[in-house]
Amino acid sequence: MIRLYQFLRGYVRVEAEGLHLEKLLNLAMANRIYLWEVKRLNEQKISFYVSNRGYRMMEDYAYKTGSKLCIVTKKGAEVVWKTTKKRKVFAVLSFVVIGAILAASSFIWTVEIEGGEFIERDKIISTLSTFGLGVGKFRKNVDFTQVSNQLIQDYDEILWANAEFHGTRLLVTVVPRIRPPERISKEIPTNIVAKKDGFIKEIKAENGDAMVRPGDTVVKDQILISGLIPSPTVGSRYLHSIGEIRAITWEERSMEQKLYRYEKVPTGKESIHREVILPFLKIPLDFRQSIDFYNYDSIIKEKNFLFLTYRETNRREYTLAKQAITVEQAVESATACLAEQMAKDGIEQVISQKVSFDRIDEETVLVTMLAECEEELGIPREIIKSADTQ
Repeated sequence: MIRLYQFLRGYVRVEAEGLHLEKLLNLAMANRIYLWEVKRLNEQKISFYVSNRGYRMMEDYAYKTGSKLCIVTKKGAEVVWKTTKKRKVFAVLSFVVIGAILAASSFIWTVEIEGGEFIERDKIISTLSTFGLGVGKFRKNVDFTQVSNQLIQDYDEILWANAEFHGTRLLVTVVPRIRPPERISKEIPTNIVAKKDGFIKEIKAENGDAMVRPGDTVVKDQILISGLIPSPTVGSRYLHSIGEIRAITWEERSMEQKLYRYEKVPTGKESIHREVILPFLKIPLDFRQSIDFYNYDSIIKEKNFLFLTYRETNRREYTLAKQAITVEQAVESATACLAEQMAKDGIEQVISQKVSFDRIDEETVLVTMLAECEEELGIPREIIKSADTQ
């Protein structure tokens, strides 16, 4: 932003020559005169950029230090304006181009959908069009809360949605709805079977015959509630089994864990890049765009002003330091990861757990967790009728 201000006010490239150039620079800094791209040309000569106002102030300091100032080039809005006045055709074309940019910035040129891989793009575009939003549409004030709510109402696949303008770009963010497994129709006869080995704690058969009792040990795929009801008078009946089976199960999980971890250590170096983004053009405000470091975190700040966006990117360097951890810390970290894995796999409650570890090498341990859990054990499975019973 400072460079933009200097451009509007005008600035010059100056070459200073003398025996006390350090004193000249110190006087400029002491009086808060902003100099940039200061370069030493030889032992008695330097060059730098300074604003027009700063140059007038430095003339007095040059006299005091016995230095000689020479303007090499003049730059800024004033210079551009003077050049433009001499070229009327160029001036007219410039105004036309600027006017075209301003007009173009009033339209939506791109529509980006973030997180929408699970839904057809045309569906979202269709809903946006009902609010007058789309590529080539005029940018106008829209109640984006209403747009988001409409997307959620129109499509069951969407759990959450958000829409907002970024310059001439319309960004729509959607989050998918995670659906439970599809239920088998009640018209289809089913058994309830065990999804894994377990110890029956409680069983409630609402529809069908319970084939096990509390205290029984069962194995995977064993029928817990049967939907096949034999009858000596009317023959076998087929039901859609319904019930609840709570059971104790056992899980054994293991993972390798290193006895070290990498931590970010800030070096204190940072690089700030500023730019103004127009609909069809990016204007850098910093002369130097290269980055001298490889590992860094980026902090981006943006401000929107009608048709343009001011973006400031602060890149802060860090190094990765290898930090040793104790075996206890490694086991604790691995235990937390294993517990998180079981939660993602649908394990409802861990009653107790036993953790052990084995040393693989000097930097690695194998952590094993044996957990006793309580969960719903039954899952429905369709009964395939034999040909003679149909």
